Amino acid sequence: MAKLCLVILAALAAACGPSSATRPNPAYYLGETHLRRGQLELAVDSYKVFITDPGYNPDLYLPRAYYMLAFAYYRQEKYEDAMATLDELERRYPTMDAVQVWTLRGDVSRDLGNRVQALQEYDEAWRFAGPVDRIRLETRVQSTIKEMSVDELAQGERLVSDPVLHDLTAKQLVAAGGSVLDAEDLAASADDAAAVAAVPIVRSHERRAARLEAAEAGVGRDRDVEYGVLEENPPLAIEPEPAGPGKVLCLAPLSGPEADMGQQICDSVTSAFSGHSERVLTQDSGETENAARAAWMTAIEDPTVVGAIAWLPRESMQAVAPLVETAGVPLIALSGTAGFDGRYVRGWSLGRSQEVDALARYMVQNARMSRFGVLFPETASGNDYLDRFTAAVRAVGGEVVGQQFYRSGGGWAAVSETIRKWRARDVNVDAVFIPDHLADVRDMVVQINDNYPDLIVLGLSSWSGSDTPVRAFVASGTETAAYDAASALYGAIVGAGANTRTAVETRLNNLDLASAVSGSPPTILRLQGGTARPVGG
Repeated sequence: MAKLCLVILAALAAACGPSSATRPNPAYYLGETHLRRGQLELAVDSYKVFITDPGYNPDLYLPRAYYMLAFAYYRQEKYEDAMATLDELERRYPTMDAVQVWTLRGDVSRDLGNRVQALQEYDEAWRFAGPVDRIRLETRVQSTIKEMSVDELAQGERLVSDPVLHDLTAKQLVAAGGSVLDAEDLAASADDAAAVAAVPIVRSHERRAARLEAAEAGVGRDRDVEYGVLEENPPLAIEPEPAGPGKVLCLAPLSGPEADMGQQICDSVTSAFSGHSERVLTQDSGETENAARAAWMTAIEDPTVVGAIAWLPRESMQAVAPLVETAGVPLIALSGTAGFDGRYVRGWSLGRSQEVDALARYMVQNARMSRFGVLFPETASGNDYLDRFTAAVRAVGGEVVGQQFYRSGGGWAAVSETIRKWRARDVNVDAVFIPDHLADVRDMVVQINDNYPDLIVLGLSSWSGSDTPVRAFVASGTETAAYDAASALYGAIVGAGANTRTAVETRLNNLDLASAVSGSPPTILRLQGGTARPVGG
């Protein structure tokens, strides 16, 4: 049976022997680049050229090229072409089994309307999947079976072999009004037997067995070769050959209204690399999502960039995060851009106690506020913030005189009466703390700003990463976090000598980021007009 390995390992093997005998036709790299940039038609053309003339050692790259060609077709919604390409991959490499290939087959079959076949192919993918892939597969299976008719579910329930997926299918069948029959019941039911026979189903396990039998008989290819297959979503980049000491990228807005803060972030990163400032590259992310994407793509073309730190608006981080996963460059996203954690993206933000302590201290000791209200979501996080904020306010001599929970989506109407009462003379709240995601309470905050312009709104540090035009104060430890994050990368790149992206990722995986903090106090930011400005600490 062919020996499977991830493409990153195959690429590293190629990098260790950079002779032309191990390098593919350049069209392969063009296909990778076009696909990463979303240029699907150009990617298709490049992969076709490569498949026609793969150059030396084709088995190292051809399976990945076929898979990515099928993936590009799938993204173009050319499902017949995608399936034909996967069939050709199966014909050329009959002993190859990989979770990514089977999953893509299932996705294509589902979009072609062959839901029973899709279910079998997800079942086959499950056999080769690790824990994370199984979470993704289970989501696909649950979505697929909800679209299936009773007859389709009955067929699927008899064809799926894995106990977990079989149980999901059987439960959905019963919920849809069908029944799970045992072997004797099935044999006794002519109607059921006829219904199953009426639908031509190619059993995935039978097809796989036939492929293996044919391969052992000498039909097709049965070489003991190493080849790599890409993960199911946009490709992991091939690790570039190290061209010198590893460097860290600081990606932040260095132009526009956030330029001052962006420069401070990158200065903090450079400071952490004291004595090795040449190891820090700064890149202006610009003012738009497209500018941030372009800045990232430009920066990572330098193969010495083995790690990155980013301070970006939420929308820009959302645009860049998939490209980070594609490129395989470990990136630490600073306060205000957390929530995009993946294999390569790590969030780094303030702890809750640091956040509320800084807000309470500034408001009581600097702004001379003493009476606070808390509007909090009816969640575990909301209640935790309520308790921490109440304790922090009391510790500096203030008082929480009002607290009111709300349910997600309740909006302004749910809290307007509470605000009105809090502003009455007998309560007279100076400021209101709202510990929730800004996207979920935007309308509420805008209404408070408009109806009670002298009422101070206090929010979370993540609000500083949004350009939503609200007026509020938040505690941000962004500069401190930048220094701490850079110190972690300094330890990996300079201290441990990691000069590849894979090596840096390994070092960060073994590091407890939460413990690698300096303890410096956060900065208080005033949010107004879609920008964040420091007001003191």
